[in-house]
Amino acid sequence: MKRMRTKYIAVCGLLLLTVVCAVVIVRLIPGRKAGMNPDASFRAEDPDAPPGEGRPDGSGEPAAAEDSGGRENEGESVPLEEPETGEPAAAEDSGEETSDGRETSGNTGQILTHNAPLWQTPGGGGADYLKKGSLVTILSEEGGWWQVSCEGKTGYVGCDYLAKTEAFDQNLYERPVIVIDAGHQAKANTGKEPIGPGASEQKMKVAGGTSGVASGMPESELTLQIALLLEEELEQRGYTVIQVRKSQEVDISNAGRSRTANDLEADVFVRLHANGAESSAANGAQTICPAEDNPYMDAGVIERSFRLAECILDSYTAATGCKREYVSRRNDMTGINWCEVPVAILEMGYMTNPTEDTHMQDPEYQGKMVSGIADGIDEYIKGGAT
Repeated sequence: MKRMRTKYIAVCGLLLLTVVCAVVIVRLIPGRKAGMNPDASFRAEDPDAPPGEGRPDGSGEPAAAEDSGGRENEGESVPLEEPETGEPAAAEDSGEETSDGRETSGNTGQILTHNAPLWQTPGGGGADYLKKGSLVTILSEEGGWWQVSCEGKTGYVGCDYLAKTEAFDQNLYERPVIVIDAGHQAKANTGKEPIGPGASEQKMKVAGGTSGVASGMPESELTLQIALLLEEELEQRGYTVIQVRKSQEVDISNAGRSRTANDLEADVFVRLHANGAESSAANGAQTICPAEDNPYMDAGVIERSFRLAECILDSYTAATGCKREYVSRRNDMTGINWCEVPVAILEMGYMTNPTEDTHMQDPEYQGKMVSGIADGIDEYIKGGAT
């Protein structure tokens, strides 16, 4: 009897052990929670999202199996954790590329000029250069500067050199580039520089300019006012516009101003000035361009500069109603002689004439001045800038 009881206890213990093992095995099998399909890939969704919003493409379909340690996020792989090796995950590129290697995802822009300067810091720290038509990824925008990356380079580009676009735009590429030089600056630079490439003759780098007999305004302030208004007008007409200066507190020589236009391969370089004379009766507008025998410039640029000067003077005097003086052709102007692109100086009127000085301070008259200059540039471009 005692032997049968021992055998019974052993059998019961074995049955109990079997049940416990079965429960443990069931709990260890993956994908057996209620309502879970073990053959479906796991995807996290917003529980409040309506149908079709379960994934970035809006399809509502289950997301494809993902690679280790990452998730899909607008075309880039975002690491969720370090690899199993324990080493830090490598930094991912922030954008996709087209078949020709240009970055296109994210906030994209297109360079509008040749040799657009790419600065290490906004306006300083040394510059690299970007090709016209290059697509860049815009990283941030601050105070007229865009931080961008392009072809492995990162830096800052002035907002005038860039237009936002999702892909390369041929129309943007073909936009004429107009460089505006607001004549003079707050302080003259009495240092000397050659009047042209290889010239022995030298002139002051930047003169102080004249001032209004009625307004008291320095020429440098008037030219900057008109330059900024002209920029707005030309941009509305579909041009890419670059200013040599946007403030009074600069120090840019006349040769340096020409080099800016050369580097950007400008289609038009227009230099704004106001005239002065000993006689207060002198009035009217004139333009200045290189003489036919200019020894510093290419013959084709000389011819185009003359045509540009005529177009601007004709349109300007028609718009403002001021006296048309003449096109002056000269070889002694540093800011012309260094040019490799079509250039014309517009003397907008005489600040030594009280009536003309007063007119040039009037907003309504300034509107006519700007329209006239823009009309002249239009006429020149339509006639063939090359």
